[in-house]
Amino acid sequence: MRKNPTNRYIEDTIARIGTIVRYTGQFEQYVALYDNIYSRTRLTDIYEPDKTYLMGEFTCLWIQQGKVSITINGKSQTMERKSIVIIPMQASFKVHQVTPETRFAFVRYSETAIIQSIKDLGLYMNRFSPGRFDVTDLSNEAFKEISGLYDEFCEGLSHKELKYLDIYARSFCNLILVFLLNSFSIDTQIKGKAISRQETVYRQFIDLLNLYAHREREVQFYADQLHISPKYLSTVTQTYSGKNASEWIAEYVIGLAIEMMREKRCKIQDISVNLNFPTQSFFGRYFKRTTGLSPKQYTQKYIEKD
Repeated sequence: MRKNPTNRYIEDTIARIGTIVRYTGQFEQYVALYDNIYSRTRLTDIYEPDKTYLMGEFTCLWIQQGKVSITINGKSQTMERKSIVIIPMQASFKVHQVTPETRFAFVRYSETAIIQSIKDLGLYMNRFSPGRFDVTDLSNEAFKEISGLYDEFCEGLSHKELKYLDIYARSFCNLILVFLLNSFSIDTQIKGKAISRQETVYRQFIDLLNLYAHREREVQFYADQLHISPKYLSTVTQTYSGKNASEWIAEYVIGLAIEMMREKRCKIQDISVNLNFPTQSFFGRYFKRTTGLSPKQYTQKYIEKD
């Protein structure tokens, strides 16, 4: 039976609006979805391989099939079928390798979404300890639950009216948060509490890296900006991320260098100048000490193959 042209036009319009909202609107500041289950988005389209990113949102990634190699806060991990990982705000994240058959779902929640969901549920969610960022293999029941939640949400996008998508997304955020609370035994309490001084220092340090890592590599500089001692700064970063301040700085600087190698095709000499190294040889030693390869070796192994 042939469909009514008017109905077909309405269906096509709704689908088009759903696509626009899904990938650009972030549902009124709540959540952004990326996958290759319902769309053609690849994980490497979102995060370029072997490039370090500082995560600005609370993120949940799970794998339906295939295999993915990642690094979170300097710790390399492998994800396979029915595995899930929580990537917190202000964590460093890097994708290394994704097998062709991989099917994934990647959900990014804004800070606004998390705060609102906690209020909706009447809870305060304590921050994760560093060890909570490990990849977890889900049971069949838990995997079915998280997949079902995601399927229902994506299905809803095709028929929910646009004006209700923010409410729909808010409800979805609450459901996922409840799932995470149950699956990972995340500590909660009824009354909230202020962010600790240490957590404030950690966040401010990450912000300073974004501003100054291209020219400042000494822990003392960042400690001075925060009016604390270098030892205290390293203690704080070790507590909240599993890496000391020097490791954070080195990883960020090398990430910038690799980004220049990939995107700008800069000469090594130009990169050393742009990153405020006194000489090219000094930059080369710094790069090798961090990555295990000289800039030339790294370029030959990872860049020239692209």
